[in-house]
Amino acid sequence: MSCGKDSTGCRTQVSAGRGTGRATGDLARRKLLPGLFHLSNAGFIPGCRIIGVSLDEIDTEAFCHLVRRALDECSTRKVKDSDWIRFAETLDYVSLAAGAAPLKEAVARAEQALGGQCQRLHYLSVPPAAALSAVRLLGEAELVERSR
Repeated sequence: MSCGKDSTGCRTQVSAGRGTGRATGDLARRKLLPGLFHLSNAGFIPGCRIIGVSLDEIDTEAFCHLVRRALDECSTRKVKDSDWIRFAETLDYVSLAAGAAPLKEAVARAEQALGGQCQRLHYLSVPPAAALSAVRLLGEAELVERSR
């Protein structure tokens, strides 16, 4: 997710996971994605860009459909079409199978859309056995600099 500018500049978050914690999994569907939608809609994370990452080999359009379905099924509030359209424009997706280069490109597009160098935040919902490979992928994509 790339979050809009504040006193420290913009921020970029990459949400990645495997199993039920993946960007397309149950936890993301029930909690993370509706929460990000409502934070964005309330103006708490202006200019937000969300880059979902998981093992699922889908494209950004399929990810958007998954997110919309998650909001319709799991959100505690009705989602207005105008709010959805604005939020959907912030979504991007990269399959882990694609490797480091497409992930690096997705983050570069998000940061370019925000107009500058961003502080990066990576949300990893992975089991301990997968943590090292997730961190290595971020390193291979050169996304460790300016990250938290």
